[in-house]
Amino acid sequence: MIDKMIDNIVTNVVKFVSTKPERTKVLTLNHTLDAYRELRNRIVSGHFVAGQRLVEADLVDSLGVSRMMVREALSRLQLEGLLTKEAGKSSLVRQVSLDELEEILDTRIELETYAIRQAALNINHQQRELLQHALSELEKARVSIPEFIDRQADLHHLWLEASGLTYARRFVDGLSALSAQTRMRTAMLPGRIDASLTEHRAIVDALLRSHPEDCERAIREHLTQVKEAIRQALTAQ
Repeated sequence: MIDKMIDNIVTNVVKFVSTKPERTKVLTLNHTLDAYRELRNRIVSGHFVAGQRLVEADLVDSLGVSRMMVREALSRLQLEGLLTKEAGKSSLVRQVSLDELEEILDTRIELETYAIRQAALNINHQQRELLQHALSELEKARVSIPEFIDRQADLHHLWLEASGLTYARRFVDGLSALSAQTRMRTAMLPGRIDASLTEHRAIVDALLRSHPEDCERAIREHLTQVKEAIRQALTAQ
């Protein structure tokens, strides 16, 4: 199942990079992408929860775009595995199983271990400053779980960007979106916020020292703990 999801992500990336729409279609494409990005953000942020039904008419009103654009955006999200659609019915935010989530984390471990090693080798002065600032913001956000989750995502984006690996960033983003529905539940586990903060400090420290081996160990430890937290959160419900 996950292999198929990754294949879909790759296919969408290739289409996005290679497609050059005619001038008359640019405005429509932009609006469709805006609708897609907004809906995707609502799913990833938890605004739409697993199992929630998305009604096209409501989305047309809330997004201010045409029904055709909404349908195109929903189709793209279905390809990414974020939505499912029953025959003749509205789209549903897909509930990702524990087995799928564990495979997603295993895949992310391999991708991000490679990416962060490249980040350690390529990081520049400006990126170091951005990481330090982002870590500071994460520490301030520990009193608010939603804010803490957002600041964690900022850190991951920064070191993936520092890696210089365009496709790795996009693949990790796609996989992260599939597991986004668990973030609030894992963050609410006793001690998880403090543990996550410690893990991110270790990752940033290794990056600031440009130490690839320490970076690999730190990111692997962090994502392994995320995987365990997901298992705890889902098996306890």
